[in-house]
Amino acid sequence: MTGKGKIRYVFTSSHTKQGFYTFIPTLLGGMKKVYVLKGAPGAGKSSLIRSLGQELCQRGYEVDFWLSAEDAMNPEGLYISQLESAVVNGNLPVAIDPKYPGLSGSIVNLSEYLDELALNQHGPQIIDLVEEIEKRSLQAGIILQEASAIREGMGSGYCGRIDRSKLNRLIEELKEEIFKIQPGAKHYFATSFTSEGMINYLEEISTCCKIRYFLKGRAGAGKVINELATKAKERGHSLEYYHCGLSCDQLIMLIISNLQVAIIDGSDMEILLRPGDRLVDLDQCWDDQGEYREGLEHSAGQRQYESLLLQAQAELEAAQKARRNLKRLYSAAMNFELLEEKKKEIFQSLIGSAEKIK
Repeated sequence: MTGKGKIRYVFTSSHTKQGFYTFIPTLLGGMKKVYVLKGAPGAGKSSLIRSLGQELCQRGYEVDFWLSAEDAMNPEGLYISQLESAVVNGNLPVAIDPKYPGLSGSIVNLSEYLDELALNQHGPQIIDLVEEIEKRSLQAGIILQEASAIREGMGSGYCGRIDRSKLNRLIEELKEEIFKIQPGAKHYFATSFTSEGMINYLEEISTCCKIRYFLKGRAGAGKVINELATKAKERGHSLEYYHCGLSCDQLIMLIISNLQVAIIDGSDMEILLRPGDRLVDLDQCWDDQGEYREGLEHSAGQRQYESLLLQAQAELEAAQKARRNLKRLYSAAMNFELLEEKKKEIFQSLIGSAEKIK
């Protein structure tokens, strides 16, 4: 291939009310080739993924870096669309394993390049750090559950005031406008809750879309996105689902790839509009005869919710600090020359499969 390829960054995991959650097992379905990297923190998994992706990009391939909520600066996976292949971190809090080991999937054990004698002298310190990470991560999950319950309770006050008939008419109008065919769907996180707080990549991810519909209003965006997703799937369009970083069952954005259209829940977003963007006012579906528990109750709930998010972030920051210290210990015992040889081997295997495709 000639010319430089493109790199895209998407979150595939988040710390949610359900605990740490990643879409990687789902994304790996149907891949022609998958490399699952196993090994201790600091063994070089993220470095190998990043270096491999950059080299493939230089060769002209389009690559997706799958970003981790555990460490937003480091990728937990690499997807090469033209090769239908991926290289992923197999040591996430959720077990990642190839579906067909030895056929379409290979496990690469980077711990083979560790100097165990050098590592053993740090045994007690390693045990303490691992336990610290587990304790902090568990506590963050408990706090996020409480925060999500408060957030959902605040939102429930709006539901009674939505005029369902008005909202359904709006959905039908959007269906007619958007769908004037390709199969397949992928799931990612639109936002991710990390040790740096909630990170939002909606703007960057949706830049490929010619038309973006921003749903603005107090309620109803979730129903609109889900209804449009169902209709798009029925019509065979190629879809990318983007979920809320705190609740993996809540959609924040839908991208209809082959139409280059995005539908985005813009309720809590500051939006910089560009040509092709359209604002959809969901408050036109509001039932003015209803009542809403406004004022002090809602403000108090919002303050409590934000306070809990800060507490969860502090726990994740402590876990991340322990994880960095753990990585330093393991990195000092790694043979990175052998790791570089393994990277070259994987690179040649991927390029070789591309030549066979040609």
